[in-house]
Amino acid sequence: MKSSLIVVVFALNAIVASAQSQGVINYASNCPDFDYCYNCGDDKAVFLGRLKNYFEQALNMRDVDRIEGVVLVEIAVDSTGKPCARKFINRSSNSAGEIKTLGLDHAIAQMPVWEPAAISGKPINSHVILAFYSHITGHGIFDVNYLRNDADKQWHVINGNRESVITYNEEDAAAN
Repeated sequence: MKSSLIVVVFALNAIVASAQSQGVINYASNCPDFDYCYNCGDDKAVFLGRLKNYFEQALNMRDVDRIEGVVLVEIAVDSTGKPCARKFINRSSNSAGEIKTLGLDHAIAQMPVWEPAAISGKPINSHVILAFYSHITGHGIFDVNYLRNDADKQWHVINGNRESVITYNEEDAAAN
């Protein structure tokens, strides 16, 4: 009886761990409580440096090397250009705990000021989604891109001067 109970406990732990590996990671955001708009502005918020280079220096790459898949991070960029992590969406094969140990929220909070989104030249508060890729075909071992959506149900993946467009399904649209 005792050994059966131990097996059941281990099985439940495995089920809970696998259920936590996908989806929104519970995270207490420290972002100011401003009104932010999604993907808006004549000019979108943009980091003035190279995203990949910044995160390669800011993160422990040994921890990043243990991640396999994509982690989406919703970042609030206020009208002064200050970034703040608001939400993490885990699309990797790793657990939420493993994603949290990367310290993405701390690395984002320590970033230099961004160029904020603007409407008619006036800076506004907005959200940006970054996609962090690790061990994904076509992206090498580690990559970071902007991910922007539009009314035609397409994601615009922006990496430096390159932009590619992919379609997304209704589940992805509802989640964002």
